[in-house]
Amino acid sequence: MSIEIRPIELARRESVAREITRHLIAVLGSGHYSPGTRLPSERQWADQLGISRGAVRQAIKSLDLLGMVEVRPGDGTYLKTTEAELLPDVIEWGLMLRQPQVMDLVEARAYVEPIVARLAAQRRDAKGLAELGEIVNALHGDDGNVAQYVEHDVAFHMKIAELAGNAVFVDVLSSIRTLLRVWIRRVVIAAGGTGDSFEEHARVFAMVEKGDGEGAAAMMTLHLASASAQLLGPLETQESASVARVVGPSEPTADTISVAAAARATAKTDLADGGCRGQRH
Repeated sequence: MSIEIRPIELARRESVAREITRHLIAVLGSGHYSPGTRLPSERQWADQLGISRGAVRQAIKSLDLLGMVEVRPGDGTYLKTTEAELLPDVIEWGLMLRQPQVMDLVEARAYVEPIVARLAAQRRDAKGLAELGEIVNALHGDDGNVAQYVEHDVAFHMKIAELAGNAVFVDVLSSIRTLLRVWIRRVVIAAGGTGDSFEEHARVFAMVEKGDGEGAAAMMTLHLASASAQLLGPLETQESASVARVVGPSEPTADTISVAAAARATAKTDLADGGCRGQRH
């Protein structure tokens, strides 16, 4: 099948190789190529993109290093990973290269999840609250096990969406499960452990348990702001406006800080009194 690849307009603010790698990741992650497919040659990429073969060669080397393609000397370059394996790679490197599509997902999460947390606190029921508490306890028990922590962290956010009682929010978070997994893993690794993340989740839970919608939204906002800082902080700053655009919705305003301060104090008291089932010992 012939696929039309439009010439690439290179940005002067970053290296040619980086820009081409960014572009090829988007192309390979678009679903046009199946796993095992032989990809265009360096010459074909160069002609289609309107760039030099040397620049293409450097980008292919990067993709080979990332495990996305396999270079077979004398035969060609092949898409290496399966579709299920490719998506996390696309998101992982999309974050590092600040792919617009991936950063859009990060921005959307910053806007949506505080609203979801507010509704969850207002609409929670005993059964759903008990299930959320079990997930918080599981997060506590996962200290040191990143893989299990990631899965329970995703489950926490999905359960919050279920408690909100809006099927659209559940569908939205379900559609970005892979982003959540990649995000959470990167945040935990960057933080050097799960402790801070656990405490943030425990505070969100405490507010949902109390039925404090504003407090839940404020604590979720602070949680996402902290996570965004861990997610983007280690990366090379290259587009300050883009970073501000993503982190901005999660940056606490004066009102949010006021609500969050009260919520944090209440949550801390609940944790000390054993009111939150997900307390650390």
